Amino acid sequence: MKYTAIIAGATGLIGKYLVNELSNDPSYTEVKVFNRRKVGYTSDKVIEYVVDFSNEATFANKLVGDHVFCALGTTLKKAANLTEYRFVDHELPVLFAKHSATNGAKKYLLVSSVGASEKSKTFYLRTKGEVERDVTAYGTSVSLIFRPSILLGQRNEQRMAETLGKWIMKPLNYLMVGKIRKYRSIKGLTVAKAMVLAAKTNEVSSVIESDAIELMVK
Repeated sequence: MKYTAIIAGATGLIGKYLVNELSNDPSYTEVKVFNRRKVGYTSDKVIEYVVDFSNEATFANKLVGDHVFCALGTTLKKAANLTEYRFVDHELPVLFAKHSATNGAKKYLLVSSVGASEKSKTFYLRTKGEVERDVTAYGTSVSLIFRPSILLGQRNEQRMAETLGKWIMKPLNYLMVGKIRKYRSIKGLTVAKAMVLAAKTNEVSSVIESDAIELMVK
């Protein structure tokens, strides 16, 4: 089968890998990318939309495709306040789920986080849990939630907490087995590869923990 992909969050760590993986996958004939500013892609498959995310009218009717890949996310350092942070990590993914479902998308694939729970006392993990709940409610045939642990890879910006986490977690990875295996650090490229594979194969909505993501591409 041939598919059209939609990517939200294409300039982030996982998003950049998604653009590359989907562009090189013969199963996808079009890759629609939504950005705040023009990036300029070399692949003929990529259709880039520069939109105002604060105005859903600029992108709602353009969200037409088979598989929606959402890798949106920010940090408290980059966001001006908690409201802006929640807008990027919750409201925008929900809007993409809402309008793509209305336009006939079959699968919605969301990057969340290990430990996500709407009952968490931590703002970050609670927000991730709430966005999982809310995008799932919007009616695509299949919703696939990916919960990676600390991500490895080259970002455009440096995240201090994540950088420290990498140095701490990488040496401990092989000691983390059994129930805590899902907390091992994981490559952003691995997550992207798993998402593309799941989009083409998984027919049942599911939550995929970090250790399971790693196993998918081995």
